[in-house]
Amino acid sequence: MLERVAELIGQELKLDEYFEDFDARFWQVDSSWKLERRQVFQEPDVPSWGAMAMGDRERSLALADEMRDGIAEHQRRLDAQGIIQRRLRIVELPLSDYLWWELYVLRIRADLGERIRVLSPSAVASWETSGSLPEIILLGRHTTYQVRYDQDGIVTGAKLLADPEITTACRAEMAALWEKGEDLASFLTRTGVPADTREPS
Repeated sequence: MLERVAELIGQELKLDEYFEDFDARFWQVDSSWKLERRQVFQEPDVPSWGAMAMGDRERSLALADEMRDGIAEHQRRLDAQGIIQRRLRIVELPLSDYLWWELYVLRIRADLGERIRVLSPSAVASWETSGSLPEIILLGRHTTYQVRYDQDGIVTGAKLLADPEITTACRAEMAALWEKGEDLASFLTRTGVPADTREPS
């Protein structure tokens, strides 16, 4: 089902509509699943990303550390409401500059309670015979989003599939991938992926 999400007809949401719809639904569920496949995104509204894009890695990571308090507050709210977030991150080596930065931010998120596992492209290869998997978010058991990006990797909106059968099928496949995934901390230690200002290895 994951590979079919891109071809299914859903409700197209512009960026503001997507954010509004997501926020309304998110706090009503007990769990979310996120599949991240692209290796390059742009996040121009995030100062830490901006510093990285300008080549200032030391400042980028310092600004990422300043995000910790906000992430911690968000996690406390999730914990209070019993919402479990799981993220599956497909990682290709050698790392893109974006992914080098994102893994540092994800380490902060994982430290604070988000559940994150890493997979290699080979784990999803059987679903990618005609192209890469889309970026997918599941909320609870009834909502699937295919997040839309432009060619530069800037989010533009999402396609909403409010069909419990689709969400159930996607959730089962993500759960199977989850069992194959490696905990983020273990991945960072095993691969020696840098989480400081060194150049990617």
